[in-house]
Amino acid sequence: MDKLTAMQTFIRVADAGSFSQAARLMNTPKTRVSQRVSALEQELGVRLLERNTRSLKLTQAGENYLEQCREIISAIDNAEHNVRSDVYGARGHIRVDMLSPVARWVIAPRLHEFTALHPEVTLSIISNDGLANLYEDSVDCAIRGGELKDSSMISRHLCDVRIMLYASPAYAATLGGDPSVLVGRDLITWLSVDEHNLLWSLRRENEELLLRAADHLYINDHDAALTHCAAGQGVCPGIGIGARHLVNTGKIVPVFEGWEFSPRPVSIIYPSRENLPERVSLFVNWVCKTFSEAERDINCISNNCHP
Repeated sequence: MDKLTAMQTFIRVADAGSFSQAARLMNTPKTRVSQRVSALEQELGVRLLERNTRSLKLTQAGENYLEQCREIISAIDNAEHNVRSDVYGARGHIRVDMLSPVARWVIAPRLHEFTALHPEVTLSIISNDGLANLYEDSVDCAIRGGELKDSSMISRHLCDVRIMLYASPAYAATLGGDPSVLVGRDLITWLSVDEHNLLWSLRRENEELLLRAADHLYINDHDAALTHCAAGQGVCPGIGIGARHLVNTGKIVPVFEGWEFSPRPVSIIYPSRENLPERVSLFVNWVCKTFSEAERDINCISNNCHP
């Protein structure tokens, strides 16, 4: 039995939640995937997975072994990358998942700076507003907004962005100075928590307003939502750097002066601080530096990139 391959297969099965999905991800016959895990269990003398017709569940031994397998595989990967780096310098491929506004307005305009510094490192940028599974989707790191809920991930805080409300000049003219007038009006949102039931918590100094709405338009893309807003179709939240081009061209204006959402933290996350491949570490550090230099453009409340 090739124990290393068996351990890698066990990790894939555990992350995928099924032998079938793991086999598809690995482009390997399902029977071979099952045989590798069974051989590993036989070698260890313990059951790692509880199997039934509908799902898989890790045993307690399986959970403990899975964590150790991850550390071993990560250590091997890191050793290989370090050896290559000693000879060739930083090289290899990085797969990054990030928020659409961050990709479009912060990273893409400056990405040539990173590639010039590290020409042997190649990148794939996946731009969306859904949270990727870093293990299952083979993502090296991700840039995300909101609080980090997965404690198994390492997070470095990049900044806290301001989110204000915007409308077209014509639509803004129909509004007063108090956001309570938005009840029953046309509301557009890209915030994922608002997909089914909108709940906006707005603040101005010591004042707070909770706005609820069941009838609203949800668009899973910050820039698309603001573009629809610019067509005079309602009021929409916006991040400063993503809204600026529409503000500068007079297509939207801020509304309800002083009223804002709570600052939204933006972080870069990755699976492990230890044994992080050099190419990923370089990219993470470059992202932190980029956010620090672009703080004014992003319209951050704070920029505090730290481990």
